[in-house]
Amino acid sequence: CPDEAEIFSPNPVQKTCRCKKGFVAKSKAPLKCIKAPCHATCATCSGPGANECLTCAADAEIVANEDDKICQCKKGFVAESQSPLKCKKAPCRPTCATCSGPDANECLTCPADAEIVTNGNSKTCQCKRGFVAESKSPLKCKKAPCHPTCATCSGPDANECLSCITDADLVDKKCQCKKGFIVESQSPFKCAKAPCDPTCKTCSGPSSDECLTCIDDAEIVADGDKKKCQCKQGFFTESKNPLKCKTAVCHPSCQTCSGPGENECLTCPQDAEI
Repeated sequence: CPDEAEIFSPNPVQKTCRCKKGFVAKSKAPLKCIKAPCHATCATCSGPGANECLTCAADAEIVANEDDKICQCKKGFVAESQSPLKCKKAPCRPTCATCSGPDANECLTCPADAEIVTNGNSKTCQCKRGFVAESKSPLKCKKAPCHPTCATCSGPDANECLSCITDADLVDKKCQCKKGFIVESQSPFKCAKAPCDPTCKTCSGPSSDECLTCIDDAEIVADGDKKKCQCKQGFFTESKNPLKCKTAVCHPSCQTCSGPGENECLTCPQDAEI
């Protein structure tokens, strides 16, 4: 047979020449065989069929199944055209900034204020801590609103405060009303001056031992950090709610006193003693 042709025996008697596999007849008299054009999906081939590819176009790869070898776009690429096969980068899911494929779990990088969350081979994008999704298509993250008790924060929880409102202190990243203040409202968080104990005129807190100043005729009596109001010498307590002091009318046995009883003497007449 001529070049690129081979003997073909359709029966024991008949022997003819035909073009080899991968070649086609350019002419029949005389027989002249030329390389058969590849299928549109192949770059090079062993024959004209789509399953006879040897190499593929850019961004495509051979997929073999027994003797069949076809070209298809690589992972992360889609066919822009089939004839010829032309592959282009598959568009990423709206949650990804860049990706290895078109699925939501194939993200490589994420939009601003979002981060990769890996679970096995899955890589998805979600808003960072302290941010919430303003939109999902595309993914857009915004600063999460602070907990009502925080003025500024690193996240939305009550224990993620960075600073507090006036009259509140930051304690272990939580805001609480300062000493001498009480919660007036929770949302928004607001602190109000705590009412003083009835025995105090002004105070640093609501307890009877947190007095700062006293009513007339009473004075501060300090015991360490505790400061209470009590009636001055020569006065006795007429009432405690509120504290009211009255000039003492001493028992006849007393010279000065803290009250009217004979057991409330402070000093005694001449030649007598407590």
